Amino acid sequence: PQGEKLVYTSQITLETTDYKKLSDEINELLEKYEGLTQTLSEQNDDRRMFSMVLRIPTQNFDKFIQSIRDGSGSLLRISSNIDNITKSYNDNAMKIQTLETQHSRLLELLKQANGLSDIIEIETRLSEVEYELNQLKSYQNTMDADVAYSTISIVIYEVQTYSQISFAQKIANAFRGSISGFVSDAEYLIIDIIYALPKLLLLGIAIIIFKKPITKFYKMLKERKTVAPEA
Repeated sequence: PQGEKLVYTSQITLETTDYKKLSDEINELLEKYEGLTQTLSEQNDDRRMFSMVLRIPTQNFDKFIQSIRDGSGSLLRISSNIDNITKSYNDNAMKIQTLETQHSRLLELLKQANGLSDIIEIETRLSEVEYELNQLKSYQNTMDADVAYSTISIVIYEVQTYSQISFAQKIANAFRGSISGFVSDAEYLIIDIIYALPKLLLLGIAIIIFKKPITKFYKMLKERKTVAPEA
């Protein structure tokens, strides 16, 4: 539904025999889909591993994921999730509005205050309100960023030969990659059903009330048609 605040995230694990090639592909995708690299790290243990956290504009999330699937890396695991933060966002916005009203009122009281103790008390409360406002606005900015930019975590293992992935695992990967979209669609369907419940209830009551007289009426019509006219 319009106005909902949705946060998209995905975790992907890949293997590659040519890290530079795969890295170049990812950089090209970042440029193509206007994304950016948030973190990048390398680890050398039994095998070389790279991990990165990417931020991709939410409208390009599905296209980016599909491009990773189609790339040169071998997909080991993938999972995606959609988190609906609408309630938290709206609650936070309401708190900000309440505190801003209180802040304006305190400034007016400060102008009218005469006694030193009153001034100190009002200024103390002003500092508290301003601190709370800064905290809430910082949280709002974080939520806005998370809604605007999806977070995709990618782990890449550099290998000599690719691991054998079973058919069942491939199906599981495909399912994990698409389950979030399915859940989101299911949520919207449930919401639409809830909105329609009053109309469905009225329709059900109408059917119960009028079913008997309508049935009786059609029965009478049928009986009249079967009665032959007198000669």
